[in-house]
Parts: sequence; C-alpha cells; structure tokens
Amino acid sequence: MFDPKSGPAEWSSPAAASAQGVPTTSEAQRELWLACQLGEEASLAYNLSLSLKLEGALDAEALAAAFRDLVARHESLRATFSPEDGATRIDEAGEHHEMQWLDLDAVADADLQLTNLHEREVTQPFDLARGPLVRAWLVRLGATRHEFILTAHHIICDGWSLATLIRELLALYRARVGNVPSALEPAIQYRDYVGWLDRPEIRERERVDRDHWISRLAGTVPVLDLPTDHPRPQGMRSFSARRMDIPIDASLMPALRRRAAGEQVTLFTLLLGAFATLLARLGGNEEVVVGFPMAGQLEEGFSGLVGHCANLLPVRLRADLESGASGMLRSTGESVMDAREHTLCSFNNLINALRLPRSDGRPPLAAVMFNVSPRLDPRLLSDEVLQAEVSLQPRRYDLFDLSLDVALSGKQATLECYYNDRLFERETVRRWMGMYESLLSGIATDAARPLGQLSLIPADAMAELRALQPPATPMRGPSLMHAAFTAQAAREPHRTALRLDDQRMSYGELDARSNRLAHALRLRGVKRGHLVGICLQREPDMLVALMAVLKAGAAYVPLDPDFPAARLAYYAEDAGLALLLTSSSVPTAPRSWCGDAQARVFELDRDDSWTSQPAQPLEPGADDPLAEDPAYVIYTSGSTGKPKGIVVPHGAVANFLQSMQSRPGIASSDRLLAVTTLSFDIAVLELLLPLAVGAEVIIARRDTVLQADALLALLADSGATVMQAVPSMWRVLLDSGWQPRPGFKALVGGEGLPPDLARAMTAKAAQVWNMYGPTETTVWSTLWLVDAARVDSVGVSIGQPIDNTTVWILDEHLQQLPVGVPGEICIGGTGVAIGYLHRPELTAERFVTVDIDGVPTRLYRTGDRGRWRNDGLLEHMGRFDFQVKVRGYRIELGEIEARCDEVPGVSSSVVLAREDVPGDVRLVAYLALTPGSTVDRASVREQLRASLPHYMLPQHIVVLPALPLLPNGKIDRKALPAPQPGTADDVSAGSVGAGMPASEPLLSPEQATLAQIWAEALHLNIHEIRASDNFFDLGGDSLLVMRVIQRVQALTGAAVKPQRYVFESLGQLALQRPVAEPAPAPKPPPAPRGLLSRVFGGWGRKSARAEATDDATE
Repeated sequence: MFDPKSGPAEWSSPAAASAQGVPTTSEAQRELWLACQLGEEASLAYNLSLSLKLEGALDAEALAAAFRDLVARHESLRATFSPEDGATRIDEAGEHHEMQWLDLDAVADADLQLTNLHEREVTQPFDLARGPLVRAWLVRLGATRHEFILTAHHIICDGWSLATLIRELLALYRARVGNVPSALEPAIQYRDYVGWLDRPEIRERERVDRDHWISRLAGTVPVLDLPTDHPRPQGMRSFSARRMDIPIDASLMPALRRRAAGEQVTLFTLLLGAFATLLARLGGNEEVVVGFPMAGQLEEGFSGLVGHCANLLPVRLRADLESGASGMLRSTGESVMDAREHTLCSFNNLINALRLPRSDGRPPLAAVMFNVSPRLDPRLLSDEVLQAEVSLQPRRYDLFDLSLDVALSGKQATLECYYNDRLFERETVRRWMGMYESLLSGIATDAARPLGQLSLIPADAMAELRALQPPATPMRGPSLMHAAFTAQAAREPHRTALRLDDQRMSYGELDARSNRLAHALRLRGVKRGHLVGICLQREPDMLVALMAVLKAGAAYVPLDPDFPAARLAYYAEDAGLALLLTSSSVPTAPRSWCGDAQARVFELDRDDSWTSQPAQPLEPGADDPLAEDPAYVIYTSGSTGKPKGIVVPHGAVANFLQSMQSRPGIASSDRLLAVTTLSFDIAVLELLLPLAVGAEVIIARRDTVLQADALLALLADSGATVMQAVPSMWRVLLDSGWQPRPGFKALVGGEGLPPDLARAMTAKAAQVWNMYGPTETTVWSTLWLVDAARVDSVGVSIGQPIDNTTVWILDEHLQQLPVGVPGEICIGGTGVAIGYLHRPELTAERFVTVDIDGVPTRLYRTGDRGRWRNDGLLEHMGRFDFQVKVRGYRIELGEIEARCDEVPGVSSSVVLAREDVPGDVRLVAYLALTPGSTVDRASVREQLRASLPHYMLPQHIVVLPALPLLPNGKIDRKALPAPQPGTADDVSAGSVGAGMPASEPLLSPEQATLAQIWAEALHLNIHEIRASDNFFDLGGDSLLVMRVIQRVQALTGAAVKPQRYVFESLGQLALQRPVAEPAPAPKPPPAPRGLLSRVFGGWGRKSARAEATDDATE
C-alpha cells in the first residue's frame, strides 16, 4: 500500500475540466471486469481490506457521518458495472453506503468473532452489477478501543487509493467532531483520469510503451517453474491463497541500505534483485519475469485520485549466478528505471499483444509479484485524542503463484508473502523466505562472491537437514561382501542356500565348492587387487565363481553372455582382466582381449581339476581383501561413447547387505526369487542378501523370466516370499493375474514407480518397497515402504537413506538446498564407490568433496533431480542430463549417438527417450545425413547391434533433412518430431520416404493375422509390417513378447518360445504355426511398451543363431 504525501492534494491537471455526463470506464477496469467473470475465486482475488485500529475517545456517529462524506466525495466508491458490457454506472445518492456496527465489548469470544469478521470480509464477494463495492464496519472492543474495517473491490480502488481514503476519512471525522468544514481540496474524479487517458498524446504514449514492452519481451518468454508441493491444476486456475508475515532481522536492514547506497541503487532495486536471484535458484532458470505494481496516481496531478489506477510492470530480469551482486544490482536498477518510464500499456493489453496463453493453469507472463510498501506512519494519522494504526487484512485469494511485499515501517521490515495454497505448503514458503533473508545477508556482507555461491541455508534449515540423515550404525562383523555368507555357512551348513529347477545346493556345499575354486584361482596367480571376469550362464557355478573370486582377494567383473561379443571384449580389455571364468558353451566370452588372453581364460567345465582342490578356506594372508578393496567392477553406459567401469569396495557392499537385513528386511525363512543378470548391480541383493541370513535363493532361468505365465508359476510353486524387479515387470505380472502368497514382499526399483502401479501393488502384496540408488553408491541408497494413502496425497517417494548413508540436495554450485527445494541428489556415506576404473577425470567430476556443515564430505553427484519433501521423505524428479532409465537400464544417450555417428552417411545424430504414450518409454534415434547419402534401417540396426546391448538399441530411427537448432546453435530437442507410422527403411538425405517398397511381396493370410497381433502390441499400422520384419527390430521387447505369446496362445493353444521372436522374421514364425483369424475382442489395456526389463539382463539377440532350430512350440 503506497503512502501518498501528507497534506492536501493539489489538482492542476487540465483534465479537471473534462466534460460532465455519463462516466466512462478505463480499459484496465474492463480487463478487470472480464477477469472477474472467470468465477467467484477470481473476483475474490480483488477484495482489498484494511483495518484501522483506534485507541482513545471515539465519536462513532461522527465516524459514520465521515464515511458517508467520503463516499459522497468520490464517485468511484459509488460505482457499479453493467453485467452486459462492464460499463460504469454511478449511484448519485449513495444511500446504500452505510457503515455497519458490531459491539464486541465484554463479549467472551470477541477475538474469535473479530477474526471471523476479517475472514468474512475477504471471502464475501462483491456484486459488481448491484453494488455497493465498498463496505465499512466499526467494531467496538472497549470504551476506548475500536476497529474500523474498510473493504473495497479493486475495480474501484487500489493500494494507493486505500491510503488516500484512510487519510481523508480521519480528516473528515475530525471536521465532523469539531463541527467545522473539511480542509480537503475538491476531489479528483476517476472520470477525469479516464478522460486524460483518452487524450491523443497519451494514447500515443501508450502505443510507444506497448511497443517498448513487446521488444523487451520478444522471443521466448521465460516461464518460472517454482517447485510445487502439489500438482498444478490443469485448465482452470486456482486463486486460493494464504499470507505469511515474517519480520526481517532488524540488524539486516541498515546493512542493506548501506549496500544499496554503495552500489548507487535504491533499496527497492536491491530487494527486487535479490528476489529475482532467489527465483532463479529455485526455478533453475537465470532469467525470470517479475511483476511489480505501479500507481497511476504518480502521473502529475492525480496524487489524490481514488480509483483503479494500478498497473503491473512485467520486468525481465537476469541473475548471473557466476557473477557477484554488483552486476546484478546494476542491471536490475536499469530494468526498473526502464520499466518506470513505460507505465501506460496495461498488463492485459500486453498479454494480448504477445499472444500468450491463459489456459495452462498458471498466471500469464508474470507468475510472481514483488513490491516494497512504506506503511502509513501512525504519527501522521493520530492526534492527542485518537491514536490510529493501519494494517492490511490478509486476502484468501490472490492473482499470483507467489507475491512478496516488503513492508517498511520505520527501521523495521516485514516480508508479507502471499502464496497459492493449492500449489505450496506453508512450510515450503517459510523456508523460501528464510532463503531470501540468507541471500540478502550474503549480498550485504559479501557482494563480490558469485550469487550462485551465496548460502541459502539459515541455521534452522541446516539443523532440519541434519535431522533427516540416519544415525551411524556399527557393522556387526567383518566389512567384506562375502563375510556374512561364510559365517552363515559355518553356523548352518546343511541349510539349503540356492535352488535352480531340481538342483539344490546347501550353504556348506556352496562354501566348500567356492573354497575349491578360490584355491585354484590362487594357484593361477589371482590375488588381492586383481580383477577377474565372470562370463557364465545363470547356474549355480555362477555364484560359486563369484564367491571364489571374493575369497581369493580379487574383485569380480560380470560379463553377461548375451551382450555383444565386441562389448564384452571391451570390458575385458578396459578392466585388464587377470583371469576370465567362463564355460566352453559361452561363444561370446572374450578370448583375445590381450596378448596372452588364451592363458587367462579359465573354462570351468573343461578344466575341472579345480574341483579336487581343498574344501577348506584359504589360509589368512596378505592377499586377503580389506574393506576398502574393490569387491566388483560393473560397467554401465558412458556418455562419451565408451562404457565405464564402476569400482565398488567391500565395505560398501557389506554395509548395504547389513542395512537391507533390517529394511526392507529378510528372515532365514524367506525365499527370494532371483531374476536379474549378474551384470546389473541389483543382482547383489538377490544373490548375497538371502545368503547373509540363512534364507534361500531361487534362481530363475531366463526363458522363465521372459514368459509371464512361467514366471507366475515359478513364484507360486517355489514358495517365493520376496522378489525384486523393475516397475514394468511388476506391471506385466499384475496384468497376467499375479496373486502373491500372504506375507509376500515386493521390491521395486530401477526406474520410476508410477502412482497407479504403486496403488495396484499395495493392494496385492503385504509390503511394497520402492528402492532408489545408482551403481556408484552400491545398489540401493534409499528406500520407502509404499503407503497408498500417501501416494494419493503427495505422490510416490524414494524414501529415506539406508544405514550409514547421507543424502544432500545441492544446486549447480554445490551449495546445499533446504527441505522442499529441488536440486541434484548427492549421496555420501559408506556406500560411495571408489570411482571409475582408469577414468580419473570422470571420477573427479562425479565424486566430489563438499563442505557439509563445516565437514569436508565425499559425495557422488547422481545427476538426478530431487528434493526433501515436507514429510521427511525424498522425491525423485527426473534427470538433469541426457542419461535416462529405460526398462530399468541406465543409458547414456551420448553412447548411442556416438555409435549412430559411425554409420556411413550419417553426419550427425541425437537420441531421445520419448514417452509419447504414457508408460511407454522408447528410444528414438534422429539421423541427419550427408548430402546425397542414403541409409537402410536394417543395416543401421545391424551395425548398432554389433556394439550395443539390446536394451540400448533404438526402437525407432527417424531421418531428418537437418537436426533443428536453437538460436544458440544447440540442438532443439523439443522440436524433434514423434516417430510417424509408415516410414520406409530406405531413406535419403533431405527426404523421408513412406510406404512399402515395391519389391516387398504382400502378406499371406497367416502372416497378415500375425502382423495384426504385432501391430496391436506395437501400436503400428499393419501396412508397416513386412514378412521379413523381426519383432524386436520393429520396436518390440521382452515384455511385449509376453503379451504377443499370450495372444497367439489364446487363439491357437500353442505357446511359442520367446527365442523365436528374437531370431526369426514374421514370415518364418507364420510358417511354423499358422494362426486363426483374431477375433475383434475388446482390446486389453495397453501394456508398457518399449520395456526390456532390467531383470532380463540384456536378454536379446544371441550370436548363435543355431537356436533357431529349436521346436517352435512346447
């Protein structure tokens, strides 16, 4: 609320002599009238209410008469607006404008009734057509205590006007009490202001101002995405709001004034610039648009005007977080001065000129408002008889997501903050204001420090973050990955440890057999610090080999037999394997990664002399592993085009296994169904956690995992009580009729858990745990027992850190962020890996040391965006970079792009993970060709298949004349089109062909029937499918194979092996088993497509095509 100059207003504008007659309506009033037609909430956002607290002897009748004088004095207070067109009408008599009375003296609940009156005034809508549009109450609280409440609609009044009205009301009251004429000058009427606005020279100023603002906001207008606690309503905006008042530390204001003076800017500029900096750090965009109000009464001659004269100036501000405050303050000051020189273009007029959308559920152009308001000095309102003090009543509805008014009263300052309570919780906004004050303190004391490095954490917020970290938990035994198993084997050697089909192995047998192999490894020179590859199929000896390598003091490097041979050879060469444990039946196992590779290959089935080695453990010695030594090295996709090996130490794994024993918990009576390939780190939980407590591991064969019915049967027949899988796998099982046994525990991780799936799973399983963590911090770092009710209210969480693990949310400058503010999830503690094998630069980039509460702390930067929620749980909010999780696999899109760029004829490429259909994440490669080049989709896929595992193969390849670019020369990923049906295999640069090559024969009836089933599963047009096509080449995956097999079986009674779909074309499959015409039955709910689950371990195209001779049915 502005404070006009005290004393009588002067009227010198020629507009005073404007013609009398029917009053006109300003353009701003018409815009406001239209806005109020959106609904009651929108109109209530314009209720302005203030309280005038009066101490001393009061003549209530004189005050009532003064209010009538005030209404008579200003036409605006007697205005109403036509319901047809919003035209202004004046009630000349003003007989309906009477002050209302309420006596609360000696009333027991006087405070409550007064509070209710305040609330009623801001929530009771005005009838713009009938009026009155101003209300007044006098509340008697005692013989010498009163409160006058004035409420008006913004269409007839603004903040400046309220101050004028209070000043004039008291002047009129004192004239009534003294029975003397008022000393006030004749009032300026709103019609005079409207007439002035209509002058040609003013219209020209308005046009110039509009052009100026359009030029300032040309191009892409930055959208402020403040982190919300609740989803933004789609379509219709919500105006529901609350106000929070927070006093600023009294010692800070003098320092800010000194800083502003030193930088030669106003206090307003400093406060606004700091606010813009806060918004930039909250929203992740250095450019923000902030609106601040400007009073039309500042035009010469209108200082005493009462009416709707305010305009919002949308200032585009930039906070360079790499620079200090001086530059920001200078640029902010220039922007403020520039804005104040161009005030006549109305805000809504500008929105219309910019053609900005108004229907996306958010305020257009400026989502936040800022102001600095000097409060009316009580000394100017009071006299020796009556002491007066003004305060604004909090509105219940507001026009912005966030509004901040820094209220100045003498040397004191208060942050009066309105926030949309449908979007934000009170605690969130309270923390933001704490961050704002911390930022102001930093600017006042250290203006040279880059803005991005100024702390946003006040002391209370730091204490809150510390309380969210788990207390230190001591280890109960040796900090070695295999220690808990060996101890368990010694306690209960006869207990069953693992099972595969009819094969069983006890704890004692597994311990003895791995001891024999460990002795053999030592004889081959394996010792502490060596890396030993394991390239074995899913069989008991895979686990024997793992245990033996650990016991020998080495670290194991898993090589999935179903990955491309070239990729496995790279793993072996990069790791410098001392030895490779494999089998003669694994054709993809590397055998020439170094000069003496043949001597380093240990085929366990051919060289079986190891089985005669001693069954006793190795003698303790210098080659035994220590907690800080590597336990395993797992390779993941690399952004540079080459996979990177992550080195995880024993101590990290031992801590993980111990923590998992309590949460999510496992007992010796449990049976865990293991479905994950050893090449993915979550297999550590499946294979080692049960063995740490005496439970049983049930190994599922890959063929079983790939068939929903077979997997469901194994779940039921094995008596499994625990299983871990990615969400997409759980969805397939649910769709296939999964009915878990009582007490079943489902572990979910590897990709985001959709809320609908969370609800469905909690309705089935006794416990559902959502797990989160990158390989670099040892399998899972956080977990949450899913609560369906909380999913409904605040969404899915990734929970809280496991034992001896800390999670900090940092900004891009590695500054800590408080609860509720999104940033990068950074993980510390015992689980942090050693780093990347032979990649010191990358290790230094991702594994950083940060000062946490005064303590240097080693953290892993996950690249994931997240925050601590107000309920003390973590929320995962996506990725910052181009790394994605698809079907549970962590994929660096840059690696796929590097392989695409190697294809002859491709000049450049970009790969996206698209989700054009909810739940269906697909990799799409966009290729730009060199002039005159052509590409064949099948050839591109074949080349990619030679170096990429199946889960990294793009489901779609789109050829474009050129990749779209942003003005800065970067690729415009948002402009890349969705894959379109009907794209031909052979395309040339500058064109995208469509249709079927003429040489392709028509489908036979049997082929057409099968093609129809494929088309439904893949969401393709049947005309895109040819007899030579392979299901996986068209974008299929192992989960979709399950659905197709079920569909074919329903029609024919035959269960086709999934391998057929990997190796054979549609024509070959149709010849093997003709199918009946599919009935036009209701289409089942769409399954998640493009979802090669992490649990399948890269099961895909085997190099040995001999399996194509297997029986087609079983």
